[in-house]
Parts: sequence; structure tokens; C-alpha cells
Amino acid sequence: TQSLFYNKETISIAINTPAHGDVGALDVVMHARSDGYWHAGDLTNNRLFKLGDDCYIETLPANVFPVDIALGIQEIKNGNNVTTEDDEINKYAILLDDRQTEVAPLPLHIDIMSRCIGATLKRFVNRTITEKKSDDLNEGKVILLDSKPSGGNCEFSTVAVNKNSGVWRYPNDGSTLFVHETLHSVNIITCCQNPDGSPTCCQDTYPQYCECQDIITAQDFNQCRTKSAEVPPALFVATGVTGTSEVINSVEILMEGRDGMYTSRQVLESGECS
Repeated sequence: TQSLFYNKETISIAINTPAHGDVGALDVVMHARSDGYWHAGDLTNNRLFKLGDDCYIETLPANVFPVDIALGIQEIKNGNNVTTEDDEINKYAILLDDRQTEVAPLPLHIDIMSRCIGATLKRFVNRTITEKKSDDLNEGKVILLDSKPSGGNCEFSTVAVNKNSGVWRYPNDGSTLFVHETLHSVNIITCCQNPDGSPTCCQDTYPQYCECQDIITAQDFNQCRTKSAEVPPALFVATGVTGTSEVINSVEILMEGRDGMYTSRQVLESGECS
């Protein structure tokens, strides 16, 4: 059963859903500024999603109003003794670690810090996924997120496996009463895909990466993750010659992005990467 708490002294709203079924516990905390404003230029890091031992921190989006959420939940509860799945629409998302932005340990609201003692503070990117992928994650399967060119003939893809998951409900703007949202925290790695007609591209060009087709189970993922730990955060792809003696005339710098994927970057005269 989901619980809702309002702290009048610290002006925060907390929603907790305990572990049940195949999902774990989820804490959601949102807080206002001391003068009661939920959105302000100097108000940051005021929403928390806690899954397992990870605290995912973000600034409350401008279109999210915690008081409306709290009042809506209470109004639905007062008008309906029981709600069922027919009263809900389902949404599914993963919280991807934002590797390019760190969360400073201070200052964070007391109602966030009290829930994150000993936990890891993380920025995140919210990525919508399908119900099928959410089910696969809960069943311990690996899912493919996206693919990008590597700069050569091969492609880099991101694969993910479930770390923790949780659910929460909040009022829906449409005809159904609630949005029932499933959130997953995931571990991700980059793998290599061979293009059509080039079955050894990954082996020949990027042997340090596992091939995506070989990552099927969580055990495969963990074995590949050990191998991927040796992959540097940046790769320098220099000019050379292909297997057919064709000269490659490009030089690229590939850097690992916030989603774990490698993308081509340019070096500015200042020495910074664009």
C-alpha cells in the first residue's frame, strides 16, 4: 500500500511504496523552498527517487506540482473505497545514471538526506521504455536500449539489466484515475554489433567489447561487464587501412556519454571537447 506524508515544518511531500511482488521499495520526496515555492531559480535538487541504495536526484520539473499530486491522491481516496487496475494507466521508465553530472553532497533538503544516509547520490536521465522491456528487466533478462554508429562499419549499442525497481501512483489528467508508473534502476554496458555483410567487424576492430548477440542473460551481462571495465572513457580512432587495403582518411575521438554510449567528439582550439 502506498503511503503519503506531508511535513508541514520542512514543506515536503513524501510518497513511499513498500516492496511487493517482483518489485522493491520506492521512496519519492519533493520539497519546496522555505517560503513555500516549489519552483524557483535558486531551488535545485528538490526531487528524489530512491531505489535500493541509490538516491536519484533532480530539480523538480516545472510541470510537476506536488500539492496537486497530494490533494489528488487524497480526493481519489475519499471518493473511492477501492480502486482497481481498470482505474490506472501504466507507464514504464528507467533511470539512467548521468555520468557527466555529479550531485554535490550538500546542500540537500533534510528529508532527502535522511533517506539517503549511506546511499549513493546520482543524477539521472529518465528514459521511457515499453511494458515488454519492463517485464524483461523484472525477469532478469537483458534489454537493448539503442544503437549508434561507431565511426567505422560496426555499431555500438547499450544493453541494460535490472538493478532495482519500484512503483508509485499519482493522479492522472485523463479519464482514468491514476498513473501507475514502474521505475527501474539499471546497470548498463556498451556492446558492439556487426553490420550486415561484415560478421567479424567487432572482433577485428573493437575486440575489447563484447558482441551484443552474445549478451542474453544476466550472467552474460556480468561476464561482459568485467571485460568492459577495461574499456577507457575515450577512444582515439586514427587513420589506417581496412582489411581490403582501402585507406581510411578519418581521425576521430570517441568519448563515453552519459548513457554509456561512445559518440564522435571534436577538439576545439581551447583544448575542450565539443
